[in-house]
Amino acid sequence: METERELTWKDAAELFAAERHFNQMQNHCRTLASTWLLAAFAGIGFLYKEQPFFDTPLAAALVALAAAAGIFLLWILDVKVWHRLLLANSLAGYRIERENEWLPKVRLYISQTKGLFPVRVHLSFFYSLAIVMLTLIATGFITQIETLDRPWPFGVLCLSIGSLVAGAMVRAASLSAKRDYDIMNAINTGSSPKPNDDNGGGGAA
Repeated sequence: METERELTWKDAAELFAAERHFNQMQNHCRTLASTWLLAAFAGIGFLYKEQPFFDTPLAAALVALAAAAGIFLLWILDVKVWHRLLLANSLAGYRIERENEWLPKVRLYISQTKGLFPVRVHLSFFYSLAIVMLTLIATGFITQIETLDRPWPFGVLCLSIGSLVAGAMVRAASLSAKRDYDIMNAINTGSSPKPNDDNGGGGAA
């Protein structure tokens, strides 16, 4: 029969394996976002080189906006789904490390070296800057559309929406990060974290 220490080590190893899996999934999302951004640039270059459409600026603007929408969806998948699952396993492992002094304090050291801004905020800056860049490019093309009598209002609207979405992404990440610290402080003090209505309970944000 396995001893209590062996069972604890098995639980810790399974949590490490789950964290590695979710971290790899997040890396795939970032790779796709980078590829998506470069593909948008390549697509716009192709449009202006071959000019297969009558209104090339309109087509280029649609490509840039489609790429921005795709990157936003990847942000949801990366930060709001995979990172949340990763953090849930990390916090469970953090609790096990605190309750068992003989375990390596990997998560404890990670929590102490994250700096002022947590990981999810950094990730949100990565995605939001890409979205702002693409909406700015789309704005430039919109102002060149000849079929519009007054293209500038549409361009300003496009840039405003992109900037608001990017700001909301960073803001949402910051609020979730505060929730992360609350959960970690609850683990440190031995209390239970307050329920979070957005997550359906007291899970990681």
